[in-house]
Amino acid sequence: METLPGDKGVPPPSWVKHLTWEASPPFRIKWFNLAETRFRYVGHLKNSYNEDAPVLFGRDGQEIEPECGFNLCGILDETIPHT
Repeated sequence: METLPGDKGVPPPSWVKHLTWEASPPFRIKWFNLAETRFRYVGHLKNSYNEDAPVLFGRDGQEIEPECGFNLCGILDETIPHT
């Protein structure tokens, strides 16, 4: 976490207005990829939130459609060496 929930400098994302439950305030996070992931493992993943472009063409802060994000995290988890 880079900020605490509710930090004044973190605006709520646009999709929050569609939630049907009380959500915690937004906060910033920083992701670290601990493994090299080759294109051949993620090139098939398309992000519908980015005009169905391959997920590896996302911009900084690009939202990723939930199923695509789930699959991406699964691939990253498989490539991270576990000790």
